[in-house]
Amino acid sequence: KFRVERKKQNMRPMDAPPSLIGRLEVFVDNVYREEKYRNQQHFSTRPIHLKAGYRGPLAKLEYATSSFLDVLIAYEKKRLDLLSQAGLLLKRPMEAHPNS
Repeated sequence: KFRVERKKQNMRPMDAPPSLIGRLEVFVDNVYREEKYRNQQHFSTRPIHLKAGYRGPLAKLEYATSSFLDVLIAYEKKRLDLLSQAGLLLKRPMEAHPNS
């Protein structure tokens, strides 16, 4: 009985039933493994360029961030085009008075 209780006390959060600390430990472990693999490479590799089996949370975050930025850039370009077509863009001083 004492060994069973002692085993429960030494259980890592990631091995226990789902919990916030367990998920955090799994996340940190995955980041550690991903970074360890990247450091074993003899050149600098971005997380998103790792082989599929070695991509971890950093690669997912980089992919999500780049996807978000692509959508944001497209949205802003479209907004700029609509504003310029409607004539609502303010001219910069050097564009308004080029001879001054």
